[in-house]
Amino acid sequence: MNKQRSGIIAAILFSAIYFANSCANTTAPPSGGLKDTLAPVLLSVMPDSNTIKFPTQKAKVELKFNEFVVLKEPEKNILLSPPQKKRVEAKVRGKSVVVEFPAKLDSATTYTLYFGNSIEDNNEGNKFPGYRYSFSTGGYIDSMLVTGLIVDAATLLPVPGALVAFYTDHSDSALYKKLPASLTRSDQWGFFLATNLKPVPYRLFAYTDKIPTIHTTRKMRKWLFWTLFSLRRLS
Repeated sequence: MNKQRSGIIAAILFSAIYFANSCANTTAPPSGGLKDTLAPVLLSVMPDSNTIKFPTQKAKVELKFNEFVVLKEPEKNILLSPPQKKRVEAKVRGKSVVVEFPAKLDSATTYTLYFGNSIEDNNEGNKFPGYRYSFSTGGYIDSMLVTGLIVDAATLLPVPGALVAFYTDHSDSALYKKLPASLTRSDQWGFFLATNLKPVPYRLFAYTDKIPTIHTTRKMRKWLFWTLFSLRRLS
């Protein structure tokens, strides 16, 4: 009888301990699964890239992704080439990035939107790789391109984030009085790519801060270089 009672007590104690451990495990945080390391996927663009006869007023571009995204420093990372006096306005709407043009676009002009590193996913900050969107307010897309490397003349080290401006007006005053005909920025290795250029002579400048104006002095900028060159189509 005593042995039977002891067995019953032991069974009850074992059940109580097992039940207590089971209850305790329910309070442990979930494992959460694998970390998201994938960049957002671009599903569609409206209007399509390389659209011609793009509206010059009240136009917008919408990029739709497969997940929620955020914009990081759009004023710094998003460039419109050729630039306007008023910067483009970029905002997030759900899983889309919408870019609007507050100023009237020039007619018969090819434009390029450089998004740089401005787009990343909402959860882990995975960056959408640098994207270029081209369109034309005229009947065709200018298709010439130039690549190059920006280095510091004193150290020969790459210069990241330098603005590279192309001017069709070759006068000295154009740099202060006019906006460039095309604009791009060097990446973290000093490499730059300018697309959608015309087959005409350009005067090229590179500098490390904002576009110069008539009120800018030479002491306020770090000049990198300037040169004159011409683009020609291969026959």
